[in-house]
Amino acid sequence: MKFSDIIYKRLDFDLFIHQIDEAILECAKDESFESVMSSYRNIDTIEIEAISFASYVSLRYSDNTANEFFKGEYIFLTQQSPIIESRLNQYYSAFVKSKFKEQLMVQIGHTRFKILENVALTSNESTTAIDQQINELTQKYQTLTSQASYLVDGKPYNQMSLMKLMTDPDREIRKKAYEADADFLQTNKETIANIFDQLVKLRNEKARLLGFKDYADFSNIAMNRIGYNTDDIAQYRTHASKYLSPLYHKIKKHKLADLHLDSIKYYDEAILFSSGNPVPKGDHQTFMKQVVRMYEELSKETGSFIHRMIDQELLLIENKANKIQGGFATMLPKYKFTPILTSLTHSTFDFVVMTHELGHSFQMDAAFRHGATSSPLPTIDVAEIFSHTMEFLTLNWVDLFFEKDGTKYKLFNINRAFSMLNKQCIGDEFQEIIYKNEKLTDEERNAIYLSLCEKYNARKDYDDNEFAALGNEWKSNAHIITIPFYYIDYALATYVSIYIWKIIKEDFDKGWQLYLALCNKSHTLCYGDVIKELNIPSPFIEENIQEISIFLAKEMDQITDQLIATQHEFSN
Repeated sequence: MKFSDIIYKRLDFDLFIHQIDEAILECAKDESFESVMSSYRNIDTIEIEAISFASYVSLRYSDNTANEFFKGEYIFLTQQSPIIESRLNQYYSAFVKSKFKEQLMVQIGHTRFKILENVALTSNESTTAIDQQINELTQKYQTLTSQASYLVDGKPYNQMSLMKLMTDPDREIRKKAYEADADFLQTNKETIANIFDQLVKLRNEKARLLGFKDYADFSNIAMNRIGYNTDDIAQYRTHASKYLSPLYHKIKKHKLADLHLDSIKYYDEAILFSSGNPVPKGDHQTFMKQVVRMYEELSKETGSFIHRMIDQELLLIENKANKIQGGFATMLPKYKFTPILTSLTHSTFDFVVMTHELGHSFQMDAAFRHGATSSPLPTIDVAEIFSHTMEFLTLNWVDLFFEKDGTKYKLFNINRAFSMLNKQCIGDEFQEIIYKNEKLTDEERNAIYLSLCEKYNARKDYDDNEFAALGNEWKSNAHIITIPFYYIDYALATYVSIYIWKIIKEDFDKGWQLYLALCNKSHTLCYGDVIKELNIPSPFIEENIQEISIFLAKEMDQITDQLIATQHEFSN
């Protein structure tokens, strides 16, 4: 079956609610272990249908937010899904309180049971209306950004195409691209600020209704973090600021020399080489041919996987108007599909986003093949391990895509790794402050953002861009607005991925087998499980972050030496 073979039909939500209510009643009776497990299996069947429906509608809407039919269906979904989620959480609340708890833990796994305990706390009937308003505002922001048109030299660009211009070798073009982004943000400043302000207040209201002080206090439950807390995260950020932030300035010194500049302006931040960041050689067809070859050579499992993805039309990768920014992988459990959606623009990020999202997709595909039913996803901090590690696993094939610029891509990749770790700490701490102080004005939020950039050694020279200099840059960050507190999951996942990368560099086959084994049982794991499985030191201890920073600095120096030796950029 192919993605195009799916015949769309709106689910009967009234029937779904009735079926969930029946399962709630059966579970609440708590008559026997068998009856509770029977209700659990019924709920799983319901979720297979519900998740598949929601993912399909989301994919069709995200691929073209101007499609009026699926825009309507998506809006309908955003209003119905909180009702369904509230009912499902009512079921899980009864399930985790069963007198057969110990037997249930053995049957479904301790980690899965703990996840359901968290899920049961994330919403109830009192929060349904708030969730509907949150979904409506999120959809409004997504529509605004996906349908944006940015003018550069009189020519319109969508957001993904604009990002390509932001890394153009021509400094003047880069500056114009960033100015176009600032123009869009300035034109829509009040709309975005108002959306975010409402979201902060609504999320805090929801958290308080659920018994928490604010959404920052609620975030560990919302993001399903198990085995660590807010204090641990704060410790991680402190250590990252101390040991990882200086690497940000180290690469700037290289850039100043290679770009022949007196200073790095904000529109120079995303470019690493005077000739431009490495770009895959050839056209789209050549790129995809090399993707297939890479995954065929990586392993038999990835070879079979990439052919399924292509044969089943699960790569929604065309860059076009009205498509949402960025990319994501999702799942349709009814069909065991794990599609990805992104926009390829013939830029460096084509390789980044493809390997990242295919890492997610491969993990879910493997989980489906090893027992996952309604949802193959682990906790988010674990899910991101598989995407980031796939980026490292595929470094052995970069010459296929970038030819003589393969080494340049490796340096770009490692620079991106530690700069993102920095950015993720900024985003996480920014949100923590904002949600704990919901009455802040937009100007005060901007000031906080700038102060955090200073704290993490990431303050930029905004040249004559007054709007960006006032701290408005965060408004283009969809994660901060639509998925609060997601950022630190990326950071913690990247920490684990770097350790796996160290294993890969020493013994590729060993590293691959570790990765594959984790993928196969990923739906049963939490972050602590992975740390234990891999015998990785905790990311919440200072010396461990110091060790990672030393490793990254060493790798960066080695790759730079390789570039100098081959007379590429970064020569003295």
